[in-house]
Amino acid sequence: MPLGQLADRLDELPRDKPLIVHCKLGGRSVTAVELLQRSGFENVVSLDGGILAWAQRIDSSMPTY
Repeated sequence: MPLGQLADRLDELPRDKPLIVHCKLGGRSVTAVELLQRSGFENVVSLDGGILAWAQRIDSSMPTY
């Protein structure tokens, strides 16, 4: 879900499961994690380096843009 919608859509996210937040480079996901933590989510992390880092380090077959 887009960062701009996150605060209004918190009720759509599970609070009883781990959440891994991601974006293209990792910056917006860190902001999202901070918002989630302030909203009472406890088991939430940002994907370090974002989707581009995942594509480079984990799955090189993944297309990047």
